[in-house]
Amino acid sequence: LTCANSLLQSINDMKPKYTLMQFLESDLLINLTEHELPPEHVVKTLIDENRQVLKQQQEDRERRLIVKIEAETKADVCRVLQLAKEQHGPNAVEWTSVMTATRVQTLREYEKEMNTPAASSKTTRSHVTLD
Repeated sequence: LTCANSLLQSINDMKPKYTLMQFLESDLLINLTEHELPPEHVVKTLIDENRQVLKQQQEDRERRLIVKIEAETKADVCRVLQLAKEQHGPNAVEWTSVMTATRVQTLREYEKEMNTPAASSKTTRSHVTLD
């Protein structure tokens, strides 16, 4: 009892500085058998809603990934086309089409999107000479 008395005295000493509350262990115990579970249809509805949200998030992630891959592929094909223009001149589009398995029409659309001029017959090969 002396331990409990000294504890109570310490609590009383701290009351002006802190807000302290005392509880008995029996006050904190609850009877779980009296607890009511939510109705099953509510739980099922929440699970279905969560499932739909997760499915939508997954579809959004997949869509963003596809767009990213398509953009990277398009950029790579355009780089090949630009290099081909330097090396193959007027035949650059056809050469790039064969090498990248991309239709000529698609390459021309890429050129328009990327604002790169189509290979013309005036394009000449540039040669670098080493001294």
